[in-house]
Amino acid sequence: MGCLHILPLSFIGFSPLRIPEKLVHHSSARVIAAVASIEILPGTWSQLLPFLHQTCVSNSNQVAHRGVGSCILFTVLENIVEGFHEHLQSVFKLFESLLQDFESLEVRVTTVRSLSLIAQYLDADDKTELPLMQVIGQTVEAGDEAGLVSCLNLETLLILKITILAKFIPWLAEFLLRCGGNRAFDGDLRVLALNALNWTVQYKQSKVQSHNLAPAILEGLMPIASEEEPEAIDDDARSRSVLRIIDGPATSLPPPNFLFCDPTHRRAAMLALNVSVEGCSEYMAPLMSEVWPVIEAVFGDSNARVRRATCVAVSCLCEWLEDECVAEHTVLVPAITNLINDPEAQPSACTALDALLEILHDVIEQIFLSPRYRSIPVKSVITGAIGSAVHASKERFLLYFEPIMSRPQHFLVITGEGEEVELRGITMDATSTFAEAICKDVFRPFFPKMMKQAARLRECSFLFFGVMDCVFGEEFAAYLPSVVPPSIASCKQVEQGDENLSIFGSEGSAVCASGSSPANAIAVMDEVDAHGNASIELEDVDVGQMVDVNNAIAIEKEIATDTIGTLFASTCNHFLPHVEQCTHVPVDTQVKTVISHAIQPLLDMYESEDDKYSVASAVCVGLAETLSPAFVEGHLDTVCNIAIQILEQKAFCQQYPDQDGAEEAPEDQAEYDSVLISSAGYLVAALVNALGTDIAQAFEKFFLLIAKYYKKSRSLADRSSSIGTLAETISGMKGSITPNAAFAAGLLIESSDIDLSQQHLHLLGALRPLFVLAPDAPAGKLNARDNAAGAIGRTIIRNTAAIPLGQVLPVFIDALPLKNDYLENRPVFRR
Repeated sequence: MGCLHILPLSFIGFSPLRIPEKLVHHSSARVIAAVASIEILPGTWSQLLPFLHQTCVSNSNQVAHRGVGSCILFTVLENIVEGFHEHLQSVFKLFESLLQDFESLEVRVTTVRSLSLIAQYLDADDKTELPLMQVIGQTVEAGDEAGLVSCLNLETLLILKITILAKFIPWLAEFLLRCGGNRAFDGDLRVLALNALNWTVQYKQSKVQSHNLAPAILEGLMPIASEEEPEAIDDDARSRSVLRIIDGPATSLPPPNFLFCDPTHRRAAMLALNVSVEGCSEYMAPLMSEVWPVIEAVFGDSNARVRRATCVAVSCLCEWLEDECVAEHTVLVPAITNLINDPEAQPSACTALDALLEILHDVIEQIFLSPRYRSIPVKSVITGAIGSAVHASKERFLLYFEPIMSRPQHFLVITGEGEEVELRGITMDATSTFAEAICKDVFRPFFPKMMKQAARLRECSFLFFGVMDCVFGEEFAAYLPSVVPPSIASCKQVEQGDENLSIFGSEGSAVCASGSSPANAIAVMDEVDAHGNASIELEDVDVGQMVDVNNAIAIEKEIATDTIGTLFASTCNHFLPHVEQCTHVPVDTQVKTVISHAIQPLLDMYESEDDKYSVASAVCVGLAETLSPAFVEGHLDTVCNIAIQILEQKAFCQQYPDQDGAEEAPEDQAEYDSVLISSAGYLVAALVNALGTDIAQAFEKFFLLIAKYYKKSRSLADRSSSIGTLAETISGMKGSITPNAAFAAGLLIESSDIDLSQQHLHLLGALRPLFVLAPDAPAGKLNARDNAAGAIGRTIIRNTAAIPLGQVLPVFIDALPLKNDYLENRPVFRR
């Protein structure tokens, strides 16, 4: 194959021209690309690019020649674009001329496709404007659907930080909307156009915001969302594509679409409201007065699909706009309970009621006294809704306790599997809620019977035992001999499918071996794999079986462990006979090995994924929920840096393709960005609580980053998250939190909208001891004094009249100049 380049180029390139079929042209292009993939990189076919350039340009009077040349160039670039790095600028110039080949639309379309291949290699500062949008429009005018499909594969151009598309974003969004909404086009083409619009909104977010395109985009999407969707969930549908787009930006309310007579439009509006509230709840809150009348109207819509969509929307509103939904309970509860009797809307209505009752802490309008429904799934939903209602009503549930308690008990003795198991579990959870909500004396007559009926429902039974233990305290001690052993047995379960297989056995050691010592050396064979790596021999080890973890067992073990802790806390001395068998043992070395294998891919995933919502946020929450000194051993700096990068808004997933790297991250951000910030704060709190005072030095950095999210210019979600994070860290930091506590107190007084003047004297009294230091005081106490001085400075700035200056100023001035925390000079010397 090494001498294939000596074949006459004229034969390879032009012989197909004698046969006009495009199939021959494309086949020839594939042949040349195959040869080029071998010859270009070694530099043995330098004549190829000049030949292709000549074919595309020199034969300007032969359209067919330019078509073949552009086709060959595209095919070659598709295979070995890396081999043309040094020629990219000349190729780019060639594309400029080919995009203006007005004799051949095919040449122009092929050039657009070629441009997407080399776009990632162009300089981000390249300001050259190419008529890409004109070509896309020309395919529509010519009715060339195949060409339009080729041109709409814009994802590469949208992702990259290049300016080729920047000024055309408004036109592109409008054009894609027209294509997606044109019912004369093929369905697949419309889905492709809508997907391209989704990429535009996702990757050119700042351009969409700066041109205020969101309202126009939403208005154009609403009619498309009203179209019928296929039954199969895997099939592409225009309406589903539209909802994905709306779910992405969620920057404004959908325009009124309720005047349409077509019920599909009303359903589309409800679904759009459902997905958009997740991203812009703060923006929507003041507008809800205009939305509630519409929701109330469509609850009684003649179309069942509209009623179901309305229930789904209300479920989401309850999650994101809790206060607004509680204020409308007199409308929502009756409307939803009426739909409980509607067979077509019943499941959705039960879900909505469950969500609503969960937040009605002060109001309960109705309680279901009898779930008289044949469907087991509906019984499960209604039983869960009753539990939510009880949880919300607390002691007000007492009036309904007797009639309700007698209804679900027979669910606990159902012996079937599948849905019946789920019903038993939900009933057990609801019964636990009953016990929590009312006085234990009222529940006591049912207590012994319920303990006997607590069938082996795995985690549900352990949750029930934990609740009963908390409710009855030392009275529960009599049941410890029957509750503790199964809890311990659960903790000892093997999380693999084969209970006889232990990850701590010899096979587990082989799979998890690192080969770092002769004892666990890995046998390396002479053969190599497809990537050139040495093959490793693991005889008689089923690796697939080793990683077959049963998540249900893992969850059950976690709950059983929590239950053991709850039992000890509530029954006190009665639990002492069981302490020895519950004793904690050191982390096994094999567990450490497994952790080392598992944590690195997670950290790598954070570095490489650009999805801030489902990946980066999940990584933060997952790490926070799993953190322990053993888990982060050897990776502490990396985990800390994840939180720092996110709080600085410099993480990879927080960068937009059209954002200049030197730009400061905007304070006004989408609510999903706030979710990511909150997840990072959760991770910081977990680090502090896991490591305690050992992380005191690093917390100084965390504290400054978290505190900036309390500024007035930040959203309510950011401010609330920052205060919550700081509050959670106090218990973990213990005494080492003092310097930061002084800083936080001053910042709170300075930034709060509430007049805290009445608290000033209490604060001054708490700060006073921080100014009394011994000459050899450690650096932490010196830093605390500087923070206290800054807090006093902020207090004076906020309300001088509320400060006894005659007593405060001598102590304040005596602490100057600041010698440790120089940033506190700002409030100290501010005029």
